[in-house]
Amino acid sequence: MSIQDYIELFSSLLTPLIAIIMVYIAYQQWRTNHLKARHELFESRVKIYDATMELIFTVITLGYANRERILQFREKTVQSPFLFGDDINGYLKVLVEKATKLKQVNEESDRAKERRSNKNKDYEKLSKVDDEIFSWFTGQPDVVKEKFMKYLDLSNK
Repeated sequence: MSIQDYIELFSSLLTPLIAIIMVYIAYQQWRTNHLKARHELFESRVKIYDATMELIFTVITLGYANRERILQFREKTVQSPFLFGDDINGYLKVLVEKATKLKQVNEESDRAKERRSNKNKDYEKLSKVDDEIFSWFTGQPDVVKEKFMKYLDLSNK
């Protein structure tokens, strides 16, 4: 075999080799873009998780959630329908409803306390509802972690 034969052989192998290298580069670019998209999705979901925990811990710490906190929560979670399934979106709706109910019960309870007499049953009923909702909130940090885990767990993907 002459040198010319070797040059022709390597020339003919060069085109497939370049094609293989290009396919590898394209795959690496796809993989990088895929990982970047997953990371951005994760960051968006974590923001909603953080807002959820923030509202829960506000209620646990203060014993209530004022209108401003509830509105902040709704603002921070407005993108939830695009990031989560019905399970999380339904849960966030329940969370807002419970926080709003707790706010209303606290306001009514304060009014009932002001006009409280020995026979005022309104205050007792409101206090019981307040305790039930507050108790529900105290159990929510673990519930939130469990519900969000399938959306935030990156270990098996």
